[in-house]
Amino acid sequence: AIAQGKGWPYHFYPAFGLTLVLLCGVALASDTPRARAVLACAGALGAQLWLLSEGGVDMRPIEAALRAQKPNPRVIALASDFAVAFPAVRNIGGIWVGRSFSRWIPHHARGLAAQPGFDRALLPAFRSAEEMDRRQLAQDMAAGRPDLVIIERRPFDFLAWAGEDRELAALLTCFRPAARALIGALDKPGGDGFDIEIHARDANAAADCPAERPMR
Repeated sequence: AIAQGKGWPYHFYPAFGLTLVLLCGVALASDTPRARAVLACAGALGAQLWLLSEGGVDMRPIEAALRAQKPNPRVIALASDFAVAFPAVRNIGGIWVGRSFSRWIPHHARGLAAQPGFDRALLPAFRSAEEMDRRQLAQDMAAGRPDLVIIERRPFDFLAWAGEDRELAALLTCFRPAARALIGALDKPGGDGFDIEIHARDANAAADCPAERPMR
């Protein structure tokens, strides 16, 4: 994970933890001033790891918004980061109905294509990957019949993205906005975070909407 250079916390923490174990092992192997210095360094690194883990974005408002809609719902997400849906869906006893935990393909494809110096020769491949992701999502929504759809509106507007496709737009007419969760510091200039809408199945939706599965 470190060699890949992705920089995500779930890649970084295991490597950091292993480093602490190795430092402690070296320190405990001998009682010398150098070993004690190594042990003190391991303690400082451990404190830094704790501070890093405590400094993450609080995603619990999404969990609360989901929990308020329906017990044990079937859920799918249109979001750029899998952390938008997990562990929230698991924590509320929800059932995940998609094959992908996030729609990172269209999010990154469009972001890369918008960068200066982007090689336009790659655009057909990017569009093909994005279309593949659309088709997978439409199939999962039709087959999985979710009760709730998590939709990211910022930093990427997935409602607008889905509206560009006739099939996805039709599927989303089966749902209505039911809740909203603001995550992070979107209200500040340059602030990071997510503007999330929870859409619930509309009881008055058209008859050709995928039917809701009965609760067992």
